[in-house]
Amino acid sequence: MALLPPPAARPLPKTTLSVRIENSMRELLDRYCEFAGCGRQHVVYEALRFTFQQDSDFQHWLENHGETSGQSRPDWNLKDKPA
Repeated sequence: MALLPPPAARPLPKTTLSVRIENSMRELLDRYCEFAGCGRQHVVYEALRFTFQQDSDFQHWLENHGETSGQSRPDWNLKDKPA
């Protein structure tokens, strides 16, 4: 059973992000997508969300640095643990 929750029924607003990763990581990502039955976008989103939620130092830093460059906080609560 995959650790990731299924994709949201109502899609959230999105932006494009381009990253370069090693070929072996891309292969693992694709294999995990196959295993979980979802796309790369969902796996990357949930992996980042999980990291942000688990990193208490980042949460503390975020609280102290507030909003920057006119960007608002994400619409999910970082203190909620992933399902």
